[in-house]
Amino acid sequence: MKKLLFLPLFIFSVAVLCGAESKFNYLKTAFRVYPKDPAITLQNKVNGSNRVMTFTVGTPKAMSSLYAYAPVEAGKKYMISFLYKLSDLQKAKGKRSFACIRINFQNKKGLEVKSAPAVKFDLDLKNTDGKYVKTGTVFTVPANVEQIQAVLFYLSNISGKFEITNVNIAQVSDQLPMELKSAYKTNAYWSNWPRNSAITLVRSADRRGATFTAGQPGDNAACYTYLSLQKNVTYAISFKLTSENIIQTPGGTAALSLDFQTKAGKPSGDAAMQWKLDLPAKGQTKEYNFEFTTPANSESARMHILRLKGMGGKFIIKDLYVEPVADSVVVARSSSPITLDGRLTEPVWSESGKITRFYRFGTDKIQEVESEMFLAYDDENLYLGVRCFEPEADKIVAKETKHDSPVWCDDSVELFVSSPNNRAMQLIFNTIGGKYDCELFQRVPGDPWRGRGERNYSWQTKAVVEKDRWTAELILPFKEFGITPKPGQKWRINIVRSRRVPNATRGSAQWNMQSGDLKDVDKFGTLEFNNEFGVLNRYREEMLDDPLKVERKVEYFAEIPRKADGKYKVYGLGAYLINSYSAKFKKENAATWHLRQKKMLEEMKDAADATPIGYPWLSYMGTKEELLELLKKNNWKFACHLHNSGQDRQAIKEGAVLKVRANLVNA
Repeated sequence: MKKLLFLPLFIFSVAVLCGAESKFNYLKTAFRVYPKDPAITLQNKVNGSNRVMTFTVGTPKAMSSLYAYAPVEAGKKYMISFLYKLSDLQKAKGKRSFACIRINFQNKKGLEVKSAPAVKFDLDLKNTDGKYVKTGTVFTVPANVEQIQAVLFYLSNISGKFEITNVNIAQVSDQLPMELKSAYKTNAYWSNWPRNSAITLVRSADRRGATFTAGQPGDNAACYTYLSLQKNVTYAISFKLTSENIIQTPGGTAALSLDFQTKAGKPSGDAAMQWKLDLPAKGQTKEYNFEFTTPANSESARMHILRLKGMGGKFIIKDLYVEPVADSVVVARSSSPITLDGRLTEPVWSESGKITRFYRFGTDKIQEVESEMFLAYDDENLYLGVRCFEPEADKIVAKETKHDSPVWCDDSVELFVSSPNNRAMQLIFNTIGGKYDCELFQRVPGDPWRGRGERNYSWQTKAVVEKDRWTAELILPFKEFGITPKPGQKWRINIVRSRRVPNATRGSAQWNMQSGDLKDVDKFGTLEFNNEFGVLNRYREEMLDDPLKVERKVEYFAEIPRKADGKYKVYGLGAYLINSYSAKFKKENAATWHLRQKKMLEEMKDAADATPIGYPWLSYMGTKEELLELLKKNNWKFACHLHNSGQDRQAIKEGAVLKVRANLVNA
């Protein structure tokens, strides 16, 4: 590897750092190949703002590479990304082969920084059938490093023809995850347990599966492999399982489990995780999808893909992937406006990352049918590309065509956008041209976000329904916000898909994972613009299994009883002011309203079977005098939570003192 480190020309290395250009310029940067060999060639084709390189390795070599240099700043985080097509892929027979992106860290003189070992990111190469594939990774520059040698393809015993374009090396936000590579590697060790003649394991040719046979339903049997993980990162597990034969005894179970370990493979002390598997019937295939977040003390795991208890049989595992959930996605800048036909044929859709894994509202459960969305932009417009897979496309619901009709009742997609100058909007469209738009606003800061449907925006959309999916494109001019994106700006984004096919798993799902109102701009993801591209970061909050459980992370209300002795009960009471009701209701109930409120509070107190009762919050009801009387009579202590700024003003007017303004989720 030292040959590769010192093969740069010294003059070129210094020129990059001392020239007028301080950032990586793909059109002007010189790329090199190694070693010098007639079978290894590089051709460049530049057409205006586009450059395509053809890197050819004619026969598998022990080592071959394509590389360039770029100035960097120590301590900063960078992303390297590019598109490539691959054809004529071959691997040397009988020899270990691998491919990776490699980053070598150097000083200004082009010499290796010994305190900063090179980092590499594995590539799982396949012929791409003439289509561009986007790849890349993120890395942090160590101390004392001033430039990098970026090896796009570091190949061992591999040959092929690579067509490469849109190479970008740029500084990115700390919000981006450290890397994009899979947690499961195809060269990972597989094994079975226990070791006896009745239990066998044969790994598949593509190394993403195996045939596992447990001949007898013994006490336990398992097949397993290992994962390399990052702490506190969320991963998605997916695989297909076919049952060729099942031998089951009463009470027999099958599960997938994770035993967490340190980087050295020692037990980390973090609790194991397990998911029960509902096995497919004999001869059937079933696909499984799970998510988990690596605990704080773990950097690897032993994954029992199939853990049997009281069961046996023959099982075929295929298409095993364990990959970081894409909470950050690259948003490409388009070199030209898209053609609005709904077919997603423009190159920019391949350059942008896929926005996938949509969560059902208020849960951490993935929508059953897959969706792929794409964002892109240029100087004038924000673009949305949509690919909604639908196995029952002939049953898609599409009724609304009138503007601002209830389009969300059809199969539809919603785009929420908020700009830094506090302009926000919601756009909804279906497959037949139906559109709904509204302005999102707050009456005053701190109020709930609301929608105002009277406002109409200038935007276009076009959709196409195909056999197993529907696709669409949307164009939203930045002039609707009164500003255009600038490097360093953060916009807010959320995307929703609503599936209305009858007799299917219906419902809506959003890219962000949050509970509460979809209009809540504060819970949108962030779209951060850089010089050459943008990065979309998912908003994610913890989903509670028991959302009614009262948990206070901060001691805002120390006077509220905490340690129940079996007598205390904690209630949250709520009611509307009579002024919130219709004129007819007020007329019919004005004489008895306060009495009914007072009676309700007395009944709640009696039902609690003890005093004082701790109330985490209480909406204002009845008159102030009645409320104060009840407080004094029952020795109640509680915090009064008012729902909006109007109630705040009314309470302060009547003598209340504002002690804490807090989100009850955190309170």
